[in-house]
Amino acid sequence: MREVFIITEEGKHIYYRIPNIPEDASKEETNNPKYSHAFYLEDYMEKNNIDVDAKNKTSYGLAEELMKKGLSPIIVENREMFIFVPPQITKLQYTWYKGMYPALKRFNIHYAYLENNEMMNIDPELDEPKNQNLKRFYKNIEKNLKSQKESENNEYRPNI
Repeated sequence: MREVFIITEEGKHIYYRIPNIPEDASKEETNNPKYSHAFYLEDYMEKNNIDVDAKNKTSYGLAEELMKKGLSPIIVENREMFIFVPPQITKLQYTWYKGMYPALKRFNIHYAYLENNEMMNIDPELDEPKNQNLKRFYKNIEKNLKSQKESENNEYRPNI
């Protein structure tokens, strides 16, 4: 199973299912871009007029660029799910992830986020309990949302 999801700031998800390469495919057919995650990320960017330099970028590079624009791309490869959390997750994106907990717990969750303009990649450790990394993921997005609320509250607090 190979898929791409893009969670918009409005909490809606865009879904692409990537076709399997036929077993009897020719070399040209095997190299067809429709079998890559990057093809669908580029398609989304083109259809939505998202200005990103996509030249020579991998699917992960494209997902990072979309993440910086406030979107939350997800790349699925079999039982591995790679989630890119935007610097400021919206309440609606957070709600989408909370509602998807039963589905997400069936995957090995890897996720990336920005911390002080540095990309942080979190992968499950081999010796940890099955859903431990998923729990860390949810703590991370809750922390992201909470820190935004705190900064909004502090912005309007009068000086004493």
